[in-house]
Amino acid sequence: MSKVSKNLLDKTRELEDKFLTSTFLAPVRGEVAVRISGLTYKLDVNPPGFEGWAVLKPKDFTTAIVTGDPQPHQIYDYLKNFPSLRCILLKKIKGKTWLALPFNLSDSMQRFRIKKPFLVHLVERGDVFEHIRAVHDGASFWFESIDTGVSLEKTEKMREGITKQQEKIQLKDFIREEKMAYSFVLSTVKEELVDREERKIKNALKRGGAELSSYSEAEGGYVVKWKFEGEEYTTVVRKEDLTVTSAGFCLSGRDELFDLTSIISVRREYTQRRG
Repeated sequence: MSKVSKNLLDKTRELEDKFLTSTFLAPVRGEVAVRISGLTYKLDVNPPGFEGWAVLKPKDFTTAIVTGDPQPHQIYDYLKNFPSLRCILLKKIKGKTWLALPFNLSDSMQRFRIKKPFLVHLVERGDVFEHIRAVHDGASFWFESIDTGVSLEKTEKMREGITKQQEKIQLKDFIREEKMAYSFVLSTVKEELVDREERKIKNALKRGGAELSSYSEAEGGYVVKWKFEGEEYTTVVRKEDLTVTSAGFCLSGRDELFDLTSIISVRREYTQRRG
């Protein structure tokens, strides 16, 4: 081994020993990564599942233990080392992780090569269409602060438009990126509503022993095609509670006494009597 290589190895070991006796601050999402002499070590964090800012002490080169909470000024000092990006929150993914869109796509493309929604971690007090600043540490984006230089009235009107499911809204100084954020959130809300309604219909049929073939919207309700014992039936129900308005077979005007689950029992009894 050359003298240069030996000196480098000794220096690395010295830094590793120093690391094991030190504490450090980091944003945590289950694990943390540290670099020592150009080498990257990934450490699991104890307690498992911890999410947030923490003062950590390494147990070894695979595990770090949370020993306390950092002060706000310590977090600030950590974050100021990294480039910051203004962005708009779109959707909460899980825990403190949100999907966000750059506030200025030209800027984000030039500095980060980002032109579409991305994840921001450890978001505090997040809400849809909230304008924030996030920093990039070379691997992930981390919440820095709420961006206070934005019209709260505009943000509230955007949220109101989503609640009413308005396809378009007219706002003063409504920039391209805000329009993109609005369209994204509206599309997501509609998709989630469709998924939720489909699950509701499927569960109602499953409780009765039938399965869904397909469904479509009708005025104030759904036209539901369902299968039971090899036969397919079509029933019209109300949206709000799946009460039957038209069973699809003769009930002598008593259709509305049943819902999408109980109508299957009626069909079962009719089939048994006929058999």
